[in-house]
Amino acid sequence: MSEINQIVISGELYNDPTPLKFGDGNTGAGITIVQYVQREGKDPSKRFFSGCAWSPEAANDLLSGKYHKGDKIIISGKLDERKWKDSKTDEWKSQVQINVNGVILCR
Repeated sequence: MSEINQIVISGELYNDPTPLKFGDGNTGAGITIVQYVQREGKDPSKRFFSGCAWSPEAANDLLSGKYHKGDKIIISGKLDERKWKDSKTDEWKSQVQINVNGVILCR
């Protein structure tokens, strides 16, 4: 059986989309989404989700200037694990993020 890896999530942009560029020439857009979760009898808590758009369509859309901090959006994509070696500690680190392939601005 093949694995299903699809996510659709809504929330607010925690900051403006950020252009990304790597040494190999790849470009994209980085975002962070925050969800405010209200639980009965407790103060609201926040959930943060990091996302990265590598497809030209999604990255160009995010960087077009129409998305700003605080905007309510819906994104779709796949979960991906990013791994890197910390240059200060020489330890391997990882982070699960959303590989964004679609964005909708909610008005």
